[in-house]
Amino acid sequence: RQKNVVQLFDKVVQVSSTSQAVDTYGRGDELGYQVIKAGKALKRDIEARITGNFASVLGAAGTAGECAGVPAFLTSNVSRGATGASGGYQTGTGLINVATDGTLRTVTETLFKDTIALAAIRGGKPETIMVNAQMKQKISGAFTGIATQYNQLNQSGQNTIVASADVYKSDFGDLKIIPNRSQRERDVWIIDPTKLALASLRMFEAQELGRVGDAVTRDIISEYTLENRHPDAHAAVLDCTTT
Repeated sequence: RQKNVVQLFDKVVQVSSTSQAVDTYGRGDELGYQVIKAGKALKRDIEARITGNFASVLGAAGTAGECAGVPAFLTSNVSRGATGASGGYQTGTGLINVATDGTLRTVTETLFKDTIALAAIRGGKPETIMVNAQMKQKISGAFTGIATQYNQLNQSGQNTIVASADVYKSDFGDLKIIPNRSQRERDVWIIDPTKLALASLRMFEAQELGRVGDAVTRDIISEYTLENRHPDAHAAVLDCTTT
């Protein structure tokens, strides 16, 4: 069975008792407000970890456990630039190595077609293309199917220029193109969302810490890892440039 290491994420929030006692405009509980903000920041940290090219690290005395990200997992149905190499599992330990980035090249529709075909041949059914914001714009302007900018009327009767590609219709089905702000610019993932998940050991918890003077302190803790349920269900076009 494939595995990944569970990683602990936390944020410490400290609010003075004075701030708690004061009537703050727009919110009635300063500590609760800060806990919510810390929870949102934790979600961004988790997203940055699982979308980054990180290896898994087994926890030990003095060493924190760390989960591997999507780029390190992708070894099947992958198109890489010259000198690029997949990460994948280490023999024996089961830990995941980082991928080696290759030479940047221009993303093309041919690369898309060839890579999607590899996933289909191996039983995968990818439904989503995930890219960062710059690559989303590149795809919208580079592929032949969106070469013409269409002009249409919206429901209000106003003219609208359609210049974005939100769905790619391949020989093996329709794939939604979704921008991901945490993803690396060079990575284009073609994934089956039912075969990739965020697995939780502990959901978000606000643990009370000892008081520091007149301040109330909470440690917002969560433990998550990336679960790759079927590596052959996904594909990727990597080492792409938006210029």
